[in-house]
Amino acid sequence: MKVLLAVDGSPQSFDAAQAIRHLTFSHPPVLLHVVADPDTEAATKGKELLVRIRELLPTTCGTPHERIEAGIPAEVILSVAKEEQCDLIVIGARGFSPVAEVIFGSVSHPVLIDASCPALVVKRPLPSLQRILLPLEGREDADAVQVFLAKTPFPHNVQVTVVTAVDDDTLSDPDGQAARTSATSFVEGVASNISSLGYAATSSVVVGTPTDAILRLASTMRADLILMGSHGKKALQRIALGSVSHDILHKFQGPTALFRISTGPQTSH
Repeated sequence: MKVLLAVDGSPQSFDAAQAIRHLTFSHPPVLLHVVADPDTEAATKGKELLVRIRELLPTTCGTPHERIEAGIPAEVILSVAKEEQCDLIVIGARGFSPVAEVIFGSVSHPVLIDASCPALVVKRPLPSLQRILLPLEGREDADAVQVFLAKTPFPHNVQVTVVTAVDDDTLSDPDGQAARTSATSFVEGVASNISSLGYAATSSVVVGTPTDAILRLASTMRADLILMGSHGKKALQRIALGSVSHDILHKFQGPTALFRISTGPQTSH
């Protein structure tokens, strides 16, 4: 797996750099710092930043490829990710409340919307990665996540819990039990497929409003990471209507980060 780590000198950038110690690598990572003006002072400060970031990376990732580019941060990050054929973008987020995203999420949010590969948004330190919660809405999510997990982005000793939510209204319908049975079969099948990739995987069906039910489970299991399925640009553009993935992105208060997968084409390494 090839990782692009985009940093801007914020505390969250250093959290993101430390977070990638929990990933596995088949290629050295790309370290990217974007400057507004490529003058000597900005470039010098950028080089100093990358030196500090490099010192935080695990030796197992190899010698990183360092790049300092000028332009609009989100646009440059997306362009470099495509150019370098990266499998994952890792970026720190300074804020993700509905208000704060306008100011602090001005880089991470458009990266999530337009990235052609998965993106890991780190909002706080990630001291360990033992438990991953994987909420799914449907087959598209499951297929995209399994393709990504097949690249072995995480060590196989992590515990993956596959979950889907069934709301109370569905269960109150005459066919409610059939819906729950179908949901159970779905997540059990996905968990079995993930187990075949070498991960320890279990499944769960939660009842209630999807966002609330998933966040309750994340709290109960003390999830280190929420790994969201494939929703892509169109779903993220429905923010005004309130999607489950958007709500979780903004409300997850776990100890680490929220992982977001887009539906764009992904390269193989």
